[in-house]
Amino acid sequence: MVALGITEGGVSYPNTVRWSTEVEPGQVPWTWDVVDLSGLAGANPVDSGASELVDCLPLGGANIIYSQEATYLMQFVGGQYVFAFDKLLDQGILCRDAVAAFDKFHFVIGSTEIFVHDGSSTRPVAHRRANKTFYNEVGDRTKVRYVANHKTKEVWTYYTTGAGNANRAMVYNWLDNTFTFVDVPGVACAVFAPKQGEIVTWEELTQSWADLTQSWGEFADTAFYPVMYYFSSDRVAHTLQEADFLSTASTTQSVYLERTGIDLDQLLKAPTKQWKLIRQIVPQIHGTGKVRITVGGASTAMGDVHWR
Repeated sequence: MVALGITEGGVSYPNTVRWSTEVEPGQVPWTWDVVDLSGLAGANPVDSGASELVDCLPLGGANIIYSQEATYLMQFVGGQYVFAFDKLLDQGILCRDAVAAFDKFHFVIGSTEIFVHDGSSTRPVAHRRANKTFYNEVGDRTKVRYVANHKTKEVWTYYTTGAGNANRAMVYNWLDNTFTFVDVPGVACAVFAPKQGEIVTWEELTQSWADLTQSWGEFADTAFYPVMYYFSSDRVAHTLQEADFLSTASTTQSVYLERTGIDLDQLLKAPTKQWKLIRQIVPQIHGTGKVRITVGGASTAMGDVHWR
């Protein structure tokens, strides 16, 4: 087991990593004593001048440790030192629980940037895409949490735009490399798990083929796809609630797409030195329902948009 930012004898050690002796999974370590040579317990100050250690999460055969300003690698080497520590990145984490593991990567909400890394290299994934929206919306930076949906290849980062429980979520699809923002119903903690469903057998059908209006999928077991189960309170275990954000849900979810930062120089193949007025938009949409289209303008490609 690993502990970060410990306090001993009333003295705080915000940059120290401490680990227990080895133990079988599910058991309690029999010692954390660093001077007990019969075990492997130990401690190490990662960087005395760094910001406070915030969180850690395994990645492959290593443990990745995050402070507010940097990222470190903790790897077992055995011998006298037990673990070796190396600085990986000059980027840290926004708050506790703001990191998710998928495939062989970590998705990290940093203090000013959202990035993905594999323990050696890093890349920003939301720059000029979702960064501005996310950081402008977050109301409480200490309550940013995530839940991973491995079935749909998504990381859901849920947060509050004001105070209280989360009312918004930023959804990152690591397969398509896309971001989506959705409203969530006051989530304090959440997990994705298979939807409870049942199989309708031939014997249970009481209608004729002509009277049946359902599709084959509506008669199938729904346990193959996950839905969000969540609590809406940090302190009181209210009834576990369910939110289905997929197309199989009984209610329609309102979503929106936003495109900003359009480079007219590239579009027109010439430098734009004057204001440009868009006279016509031709949407290409398939499906049924209502769509509302709003157009805005900005003085520069990366400037603030004034919607009309």
